[in-house]
Amino acid sequence: MNKVLIFSPKEEDEVVSSFPLIHLIDEKLNPDEINIIQQGETARLYQALPYQIKIWDIPDDSYSFMGIHKFSKNLHDVFNITHFFDLRGEFLSQWTGKTFASAERIGERKSWWSKYLLNNEYQEIGRPGQDAYYVKLLGKFLKEDTTEFKLFNKDQFVNKCVDVTQVLFFIDNINKEDKYFDFWMDSFEHFEKMPMTMVLYKVGEEGHEFLEKSKELLHEMVPITMSLPEEAFDLIKASKIVVTTNSWVARLATYFSKECFLITENIRQYSYGHHFPKGVNLLEIRDGAIHMAILEDTEEILDEDVEWVDLFYKLKENVIDS
Repeated sequence: MNKVLIFSPKEEDEVVSSFPLIHLIDEKLNPDEINIIQQGETARLYQALPYQIKIWDIPDDSYSFMGIHKFSKNLHDVFNITHFFDLRGEFLSQWTGKTFASAERIGERKSWWSKYLLNNEYQEIGRPGQDAYYVKLLGKFLKEDTTEFKLFNKDQFVNKCVDVTQVLFFIDNINKEDKYFDFWMDSFEHFEKMPMTMVLYKVGEEGHEFLEKSKELLHEMVPITMSLPEEAFDLIKASKIVVTTNSWVARLATYFSKECFLITENIRQYSYGHHFPKGVNLLEIRDGAIHMAILEDTEEILDEDVEWVDLFYKLKENVIDS
């Protein structure tokens, strides 16, 4: 039986960045079973994949040298692993592959201990984007060039999902003192009426004022609050354009072949998904306004007379109105 075990990355954006690797593992290794070990909650995002994946939690009090050893010995359903992939890059995560006695243990060379814990250790100088690095791990193990691997294209995906809303705003919990508050209020004043949905993610009491003010400006807006990432999957699939301040949401939107604007304080911190079917329109906010944009693959410095809402409507004309 061909069984794969993956130690999940730590951050949500890194988890979504590993989706192309999971697809390539399914294609190249044809596993009978894919298991994910997580320490934290971020691996819940793997539920967005079209595979039957088993997710196992390591409790915080078991994430230690002896704790992982005991954890692995008691998890009989996962034993007899053929391929272990460490995507976390820590001593304990690499030690996990050893305790499960995996035949092939694949991961990044982090220090001298990687040599003893991994039997397929690789180090990348001038690492590419996160998704490209994960895919390259498998490529080096297989001794194959995986640089041109691409996920499904937009046309294939559109046949599987029916768009039911035009625009999805996905905003992390926000209050009046938040650096984005005035930016959103100013933007919403310039939006025309259209079917749209707004998600406030992990909203607290202070977020309700923002929601009420937004509803006054966006008369056809449907408000939703949520606290778990998997609650967003169907909404993103059902949207045509996603606007967000959350990098993992932007990454997930490109996975589902959706047009997306990611609003961030530092454009350079976001790496384009080389293996994803879509790119992201990146907008950098400074002093409550957008001053730089990278639209798909073209960088553009915005003038004072150019507003991001104009860019939004240009995209809307091509995606929704055409």
